[in-house]
Amino acid sequence: MSKLDRVLSARKLPLRHTRDPRSQSVDTMHLQKGILNQEADPDDSEPSHHRILVERTHFKCVTIDPEIYDIDDLCFPPILLEILPPFPIGSWNCGRIGRTVDNRHRHFI
Repeated sequence: MSKLDRVLSARKLPLRHTRDPRSQSVDTMHLQKGILNQEADPDDSEPSHHRILVERTHFKCVTIDPEIYDIDDLCFPPILLEILPPFPIGSWNCGRIGRTVDNRHRHFI
């Protein structure tokens, strides 16, 4: 079993998208995710870049603006996966995480 398989299976998340029975939207909080590689600036002055495997079949490239998360969280995949906002619904490969205008909430831009 590879390291990625161990991390993904340890999270005990379903292999398929889970759907809310009241709607046709995908519950993106419960997608199975694993960080394959990452590049983070230790000074947190440049955006960090992460390549994430979703559902063991799709790659997502996520750029996180500086000062969004603590550098220790950015560099530790299990924590980062827990604090990321829900992934957008639909077909996409590259996304960016920033803050709202009031600087309180993190979300995909």
